[in-house]
Amino acid sequence: MISTCIFALYLQTTKMNRFFFFATFLLSSGAFGQSMVDKVLKDARALSSQYKEPEALIKYKQVLAFDMNHYEATWNCSLLSARVGKRELDKAKQKDLYLVSKSYALKALNLNSGDVQSNYVMAVAMGRIALISDTKEKIAAVREIKKYAEKAVELGPKHAGANHVLAVWNLEVSELNWVERQVADKFFGGLPEASLDRALEWCKKAVEYDPNYILYQLDLGRIYKLKGDKANAKKAYQKVGIMSSLTLDDPGYQTEAKKILETL
Repeated sequence: MISTCIFALYLQTTKMNRFFFFATFLLSSGAFGQSMVDKVLKDARALSSQYKEPEALIKYKQVLAFDMNHYEATWNCSLLSARVGKRELDKAKQKDLYLVSKSYALKALNLNSGDVQSNYVMAVAMGRIALISDTKEKIAAVREIKKYAEKAVELGPKHAGANHVLAVWNLEVSELNWVERQVADKFFGGLPEASLDRALEWCKKAVEYDPNYILYQLDLGRIYKLKGDKANAKKAYQKVGIMSSLTLDDPGYQTEAKKILETL
């Protein structure tokens, strides 16, 4: 009788939600249990290591369906939501993904605020939100990005992503226009100090710690170009062109580098 009622309830759920219903039922009934979580987590890690980010995001969400407080799945959902959102052409959907990324990051911080990854993904999420925000919200995010990125580097000095966030932070803040700086002065008492020299230092570290990630190499070229160092900018962009493509974004980055090289 009980099993019949459960089955009837299952049939009443929408097709989209049936996996989560089934996962919760299996966990609560003891069937498969931890072995199921381990299997899905293993698949998620494999997909993530292959930069199959949309697929990995689905798997990590499935892990959270079994264990809503799973720390590794939580911070990965934040990071992957931000990366998938970056490729979203629909601006409303992109904003939603960035807000979801921030929500997962907040949860990750609640679960483990003393870990490099929770601080890193919050810096990334805030950075993405800043890109689509109005001037006042963007400036408000600036301090938060710096705070979390610096904490991440403090916890994991060789974390390439965290070093890259600080590189981009210095780059973007040093390039803020007059209006944005006036808003910062009026509402936030100014901005933390930033410079292209510091951006270069952080970006060099990111490249050193993960030399195969094309975005870091591309931004290294961008910083050299802004500093007027054409020789090193050319070297960086030329290297982008011969690196192996890993992520869905890499072919576009390589095309961008090729176009920039033609102007140097």
